[in-house]
Amino acid sequence: MIRLNWFGARATPEATDTTAIDAAAASASAAAAARLADLHSQMAAIDKVLAVIEFDPDGTIKHVNDRFGHAGGDEVLKAVAKALGRGLRTGDLLGRFGGEEFCILLPDATLEQALAIGERLRADIECNAGSAVRHLAETRITMSFGVEQLSGDVPQFAPLSNRADQALYHSKQNGRNRVTAWGHMPVG
Repeated sequence: MIRLNWFGARATPEATDTTAIDAAAASASAAAAARLADLHSQMAAIDKVLAVIEFDPDGTIKHVNDRFGHAGGDEVLKAVAKALGRGLRTGDLLGRFGGEEFCILLPDATLEQALAIGERLRADIECNAGSAVRHLAETRITMSFGVEQLSGDVPQFAPLSNRADQALYHSKQNGRNRVTAWGHMPVG
């Protein structure tokens, strides 16, 4: 069973404020989990594309929490939320798996489009999110991303998510602050 906390709002062009992510207030939602399953089933049934991006910070939030307290970590999350609000499309769904790992469902997105969205988010977070927390002793905010697309060999969400998670950890093991697609990872 996958536990996913949704933030209760779809991405919209206006979603650039701090309400996009509020990790402290996020709570599990059975209705949101049902939405996830329904969306996945609908996309698979009508042979539509669906991509998933999983991502998490490269140690930034834990470091900030340890050094400056949870208020500092919340500032980092708010800065990331602004970057996500700028980079997500209307209709994309953002959720939190728990801890510091997040998931974005991209309806009607190919793998190439998901890679481009992931790269745009990664670059925006690296270039702009840190400037929002400059008073936190030169904090550099980076994130690693893993991407996968719904296909015939991954008809269920759990293996789709697992592949995106493997790609995320490949990003982390190969230098961090990068975007990796599961299908582009070396075999073996």
